[in-house]
Amino acid sequence: MKKISILLVVLFFQQASFAQDRHLIDSIFTGLNVKENDTNKVKTFNLLAYDYLGKDPNTSIYFSKEALKLSEKLNYGMGMTEAFLQMSSGNINIGKYEEALKNCNEALKIVEQLLSSENHALRPSLLQQKALLLQNIGIVYWHQTNYSESLINHYASLKIREEIKDKQGIALSLNNIGIIYTELYNYPEALKKYFAALKIREEIGDKGNMAASYVNIGIIYAERGDFGEGIKYFSSALKIFEGFGDKVNTAYTLNNIGSLYNAQNNTAEALKNYSSALKIQEEVGDKRGIASTLENMGIIYSMLGNHPEALKNLFASAKSKEEMGDKAGLAITYNNIGNVYMLKKDAKEAYHYLNLGLSVAKEINDFEALNYNYLSLSELDSTEGNYKQALHHYILYVSFRDSLYNEENTRKLVQQQLQFDFSKREAIAKVEQEKKDGIVQQQLQEQKVIRNSFIAGSILLLLLLFLIINRNKLKRTVEMERMRSRLSRDLHDDIGSTLSSINILSHTAQSNLTSTLDEKVRLSLEKISERSQRLLDSMSDIIWNINPGNDTIEEVMSRMVEYGTTILEAKNIDYSFNFPRDRVDCKLSMEIKNNMYLIFKEAVNNLSKYSGATIANLSLIFDDKTILLKIEDNGIGFNQFEISHQGGLRNMQHRAEEIKGEIKILSSLNGGTKIELTMPRYC
Repeated sequence: MKKISILLVVLFFQQASFAQDRHLIDSIFTGLNVKENDTNKVKTFNLLAYDYLGKDPNTSIYFSKEALKLSEKLNYGMGMTEAFLQMSSGNINIGKYEEALKNCNEALKIVEQLLSSENHALRPSLLQQKALLLQNIGIVYWHQTNYSESLINHYASLKIREEIKDKQGIALSLNNIGIIYTELYNYPEALKKYFAALKIREEIGDKGNMAASYVNIGIIYAERGDFGEGIKYFSSALKIFEGFGDKVNTAYTLNNIGSLYNAQNNTAEALKNYSSALKIQEEVGDKRGIASTLENMGIIYSMLGNHPEALKNLFASAKSKEEMGDKAGLAITYNNIGNVYMLKKDAKEAYHYLNLGLSVAKEINDFEALNYNYLSLSELDSTEGNYKQALHHYILYVSFRDSLYNEENTRKLVQQQLQFDFSKREAIAKVEQEKKDGIVQQQLQEQKVIRNSFIAGSILLLLLLFLIINRNKLKRTVEMERMRSRLSRDLHDDIGSTLSSINILSHTAQSNLTSTLDEKVRLSLEKISERSQRLLDSMSDIIWNINPGNDTIEEVMSRMVEYGTTILEAKNIDYSFNFPRDRVDCKLSMEIKNNMYLIFKEAVNNLSKYSGATIANLSLIFDDKTILLKIEDNGIGFNQFEISHQGGLRNMQHRAEEIKGEIKILSSLNGGTKIELTMPRYC
């Protein structure tokens, strides 16, 4: 049941020089109320916003808003851009990425207006602000996994910083670009960028951002499986964060260390670090961090056999994810809760939460969550002796596992192509920087060619991606059909033939019984014959369902007619089938076909056993959007609420829901019964 992903958090710092003098900050805060409403007070608000950024992002946002209000009142452009910058950083720290992006774009408009003015003295400061804003935009896109836009903005930020010879900024841009290379699985290039950034930071004594380099280098070692070296670098970063009182990054680093200890099966140290991280995250209100830490703690407690504590943490994680609307995380958490109940041997609760997780995963089409859910359901089915359903869920698990593997390979291919494109873009940008002002027209022409090439390349890349996905999808379909055909043959040849021989032998034994033979022996032989026949019928349904040759609606209708004719004739019930006479070109999935047929089978079986009917009408009607299956009789009817055993009716309802259909059961005493299944036309 273990579903732990190491929380590897990459860190971005903006202006480390602001947070060095604690006594200076305290004196500014104390004297804030007596200052005049001038530009100096704006600077003080912005300074306080920066100082609280890592310790209390919400307080940081409050001070940046105060700075913005006063700047607008004074028409102080530099104050407004700084306020928006600090506000965006605070929103990034609490996960409000769209709000952060809006803050940055508002600030960029002001910066461009100021750069177009004739005040050249402000140009270096404005360019530095622009670089920081482009950096924050890159951070937002990184959080949203839009790596192409992230790279564009980080390269643009680096270009400005090289122009103004901002060493601290250059190191920060190198660090950020290294982060994207990490996401693209290019670990050698990522380490190259990280160590280049670290070298600059050591030269200028930038301890705060040295910690960021330590964290990112530790991440690379963790990705490579060298957990001991990863812990070493994370611990170096932790000392710096604690020294600065940076609570947000202290918590993230503790979480990283805990995850690496857990990877080494050192659960005691893992829990110790998680607990410390959780305490800080609750203090600063970091909901996303709280949810991740609680889930990791819950999984460890489950591994230790402490199920009450495991459930306590997992339910708290689920609540936090519900509040954030994190459905992808919620699907995994429900699965983990179900697995804990499975370990407790509480099948009812296990099924409830596993199916809840499955429902959320289906809603957002999350293949990874579906993969884990189907595997857990297969294990639970097997434990409960529901081998048919266990096989069904295991086949779905294998299908999604293969799909994830193929999609991961496709994603890596696309990311490698993006990496190549942006490395090429960086080289072109450097060449253009070296050109003289006298060839501006030539530069514009080259930029036009690059733009058109990039557009054409993007189109080709999207086309390639489309072809790869469709090819993999076709390959998975063919492989699945081969597996189903092989499984169908094996079940028929092996288990089917064995059951048939048992059935034949029991019939033979009954035929040869003498009148003097023990009555108990005769009854035992009858039970063997009856149960082997029942098992043969069930096995026949499974083999028919698995065989891909039976996936057409024609085959489904043929089997319905065969079953209905056999059952109804045996009960001397007059019947009619109102099925389409013309060929219907329609292929159904295994799950939809099976549920549709079993609903029909249950309805006909109930009709023959309990209705006392003399006439039955069975219809299958198609229109452009739906399929309608209708079964009617003139029997004695029934009152649903007075039936003591409703297992069959509940099963029909559950199967209808699984195929996104609706079932109606209309019956009255002595008024007959009508069952209608309405489902989408899947073909």
